Amino acid sequence: MRLQSRETVEVYEGRPKRGRKRKISSQSRGDRKKLFNTNKPHINSRGNAYQEKIFDPTFECLCSRECTSAVPIENRQRLFNQFWNMGSFEGRRALLMTSVRQEEIKQTRYYSIYGTSVCTKALLGTLQINDSRVYTAINKYLNCDTFCDLRGKLSGGWNVLPQSKTVEVRRHIDSFPKYVSHYTREKTDSKYLNPHFNLRFKHPKIDTCLKCDIYKVEAKATKLQMIEKWHRAHLAWGESLQAQMKADCAAAKVDSDFETLIFDFRSRTSPQASPIINFKSS
Repeated sequence: MRLQSRETVEVYEGRPKRGRKRKISSQSRGDRKKLFNTNKPHINSRGNAYQEKIFDPTFECLCSRECTSAVPIENRQRLFNQFWNMGSFEGRRALLMTSVRQEEIKQTRYYSIYGTSVCTKALLGTLQINDSRVYTAINKYLNCDTFCDLRGKLSGGWNVLPQSKTVEVRRHIDSFPKYVSHYTREKTDSKYLNPHFNLRFKHPKIDTCLKCDIYKVEAKATKLQMIEKWHRAHLAWGESLQAQMKADCAAAKVDSDFETLIFDFRSRTSPQASPIINFKSS
């Protein structure tokens, strides 16, 4: 019977990715945004659990017009589901504007749910939102602005860097002497800086393989283990000399014919512990 040996196939997983790490490893920023726009449970950017919003059929505005009773509960739930399952932040603003109307002259707002006039509390309570959403949507609409969500997309603010400073920094960096690598010019167009004021930059190298990197790490670890082993042996040897000295001194106190002499001996190459010489008269 002939046995065939099986070789283990190694799978190259590559090196770990560099750069900024995700706050939540199981979900990206795009996944979190998609889950939020579709009213699905997720973990927000602060690490808190976000639960999906559920329609409350028991909500009542308690106003004199009895708005929640005037609008069928099916219509209110339908509007709630459309709003939170829209899938985009811009779509929610557009849907909200179908239920809100404002007169520019009197600055009066009118709210409605599928054509039925309601009060402010009835609409906000049905959608489970605050009045800031309505205020922002109306301003976008009246100013002919886009409904797109521009949070985090516009550059500026009180600490924005002037364009002149950016040009000045680029001009300064471009003034540094640089050269093109002779060995990797076929693979990259990058340029490298020459050393300045004894400050050295890493020279371009061909990527090393994973096994070579593992070998270097293991070699350093092995060398460290050898040094630690030698150090432990050195300390144990010193402790044994101390124990021997104490035993010989104790014996000299008991036996009058036993004498112990202790002196230091140090060489220029390596200091050693104090040797102990015992004398016993015959």
